[in-house]
Amino acid sequence: MKKIKKILAAIMTLAMVLGMSMTTFAADSATIQVNNLEEGTTVKAVQVIEPDANKTTGWDFVEDLEIRNAYATAFEKTAPQDQDYQDIIWSLILYVDSNATVPEGTIAATAEQINNALNAIPTNKYTINTNVGTTNVFTVNNAGVYAIDAEPAQGSDTV
Repeated sequence: MKKIKKILAAIMTLAMVLGMSMTTFAADSATIQVNNLEEGTTVKAVQVIEPDANKTTGWDFVEDLEIRNAYATAFEKTAPQDQDYQDIIWSLILYVDSNATVPEGTIAATAEQINNALNAIPTNKYTINTNVGTTNVFTVNNAGVYAIDAEPAQGSDTV
């Protein structure tokens, strides 16, 4: 259940980011809202993709080698670690929107690849949000894609 929620959170965040207009880039901050949480749930987040107007997608992975490597490994890439992995981002875009205009030959990411990438991100990269209730709101300073992990309170099996 936890893995499915991670995947759904990443997909939802990617869809929201891709659907935003340029006004988002002008904002100093934005919020990410996670709903329907059980009291006592621990919510953590880490940015994995950020805007980069110099890239073909307009996005790039954050400058964190462990996060880049998590996606590279999940998508079976063995290229140099400084590669921007635009093909992975195109695959993620196609996963979210099967009608997106992407380079020819792009294959949509799979839920398994996304799950493997999210599970490979070291837990120390996540920031715990202490503002936890049935709705959790994060304030972020950058547009992008965020991995969000919600873990139920001790002794509970649902989030």
